[in-house]
Amino acid sequence: MANKHIGRSDLDSIIDSLGWDIETRMMLRSAVSRFGEEVIEPFIEVERAGLTSARKNYNVRNPQYNAASGVNEDPQQVLSDSFLPAAIAGRWSAPHEVPPAFGASVEKFAHRFRAPRTLQRHFMSWKKILRLCLQVDVCPLPMSVGTAAGIVSHIAETGVGYGEVKAIRDAIVFVHRYKRLESPTDDYDFKRVWAGITRTLGTDNPNRVWALTRDEVGRMIEAARKERREDRAVALAVGFEGALRSEELCNLRIEDVHVRGDRASIYVARSKTDQTGNGAYVELELRARAPFDASKMLIAWIERLGRSEGYLFVDVRNGRLTQDPINSRTFTRSVKRYVARIGLDPSNFASHSCRAGWITEELILRRPEAEIATHARHASTEMLLPYYRPRTLPRNFVRYASTGERA
Repeated sequence: MANKHIGRSDLDSIIDSLGWDIETRMMLRSAVSRFGEEVIEPFIEVERAGLTSARKNYNVRNPQYNAASGVNEDPQQVLSDSFLPAAIAGRWSAPHEVPPAFGASVEKFAHRFRAPRTLQRHFMSWKKILRLCLQVDVCPLPMSVGTAAGIVSHIAETGVGYGEVKAIRDAIVFVHRYKRLESPTDDYDFKRVWAGITRTLGTDNPNRVWALTRDEVGRMIEAARKERREDRAVALAVGFEGALRSEELCNLRIEDVHVRGDRASIYVARSKTDQTGNGAYVELELRARAPFDASKMLIAWIERLGRSEGYLFVDVRNGRLTQDPINSRTFTRSVKRYVARIGLDPSNFASHSCRAGWITEELILRRPEAEIATHARHASTEMLLPYYRPRTLPRNFVRYASTGERA
């Protein structure tokens, strides 16, 4: 794989050609001028691959994603079109030399090493890091332990949630590993600071979204039906009973639904904890005295769609269903809209409220943790703890779990 030296003016042209906003381009040029081009190398490669666009879907069956990621491109064309700095374009030549005949194929797959949403999150966090480093005039790469601890502490003090601070830490780890540098987050002094942040913002984080109960989701479904939005009603039902992440829900296709009699299961082809696409089947069960049946609702919705393939939940424009899938923001807006319809404060809820609600309710009803983790596609039962949020549920529900009687 031939190296291609790139000058500062050419690097500026690359930054300008990547579609970032003016403020970002100015900040990145300042960072390159102050700290060197290596501070943005990982994200030039990411943008070149077309992976950080929020409009791209990480499902490999999506033709738009396949085209953007290069999965259907000619390997030789991928290599010949490369305009990366020498440090990136030649990164496979040493110490792990690749024979020239295989170079294009290696580059074709190398840039698909992370999910697009993950890369986008790292890029957005690294922009914040570079901006802070420019303001206080400290080097971002390699980053010192003190600088890393200072950055995450500063971000934590701005009042953001634990997840945003963790995203900053993850970006520091990502860039250092990408550049084969030792991450400052591995140092004991940094871990002390991080432990304090976790205790302050983590488990007892007041900004964590509240969990929804089945009864509440049932009332939200009725509110959606009154507005003649059966698509949103079905999405709420399937999202809750499937304990789905919002991106999993948005990526569901009709082909993923398997019907046996009046029961349905869904196939989740790829997810946050399944980047290699092993897939998992999720049964849409019917709990005793449940106010809705997600299986029957889903089967009826597919019959209403009148087609055998395509996305299950699509955008609506001018009162008509399109072929474009909804995105996470659309589903979040639906949750907040119908939460408000049943008299709850929408600021406390988001798309993850359905997933957290199902896990919390099943734990309260004493279902085996291993079964819950399997249904929710968690890698381990330890991952259930952050989703157990009984304090956000009505007290009468907790009493029902112990007495078996509704208040």
